[in-house]
Amino acid sequence: MRPEKHVLLAGALGGVGFLSTRSTSVAVATFLAGVVVDGDHLVDYAIYWKSKGGRPPLKELINGSMFRQWGKFGICLHSYELLLPLWALALISDSITLVSWVSFSFVVHLISDQISYPLHPLIYFFTFRLNKRFEFASLVASQGVTKEHAGEL
Repeated sequence: MRPEKHVLLAGALGGVGFLSTRSTSVAVATFLAGVVVDGDHLVDYAIYWKSKGGRPPLKELINGSMFRQWGKFGICLHSYELLLPLWALALISDSITLVSWVSFSFVVHLISDQISYPLHPLIYFFTFRLNKRFEFASLVASQGVTKEHAGEL
């Protein structure tokens, strides 16, 4: 899903979180959890930049074509496995409501991305990407979609 749509979706979830709990902390944390996840694209872009030996066009980051160009698909924060420490935190925390809303916003982000792109259903599991060595072609081909027709990421 495009970043601006994530901002709108996370804003809506933050609003619902506020209306449900009357907590500004819940609202802000819910919003941030739905948006900050995409920060891993910047990490991937920096690694891609280094691998190219020079700055690739910024539009490759913005439209997601860097994954096809680079041939890798890291996105370390786009990982369902991150729910495990969040849930553990909810169990031991005095802020179970806050952590629950953060977890919910995180899952909504991943599911909205999963619905938006024609990739393997397991692609947002870090262990799956690691097993495929983060190779974009392997991750795309495993779903029967060619590298060229993978769409924007």
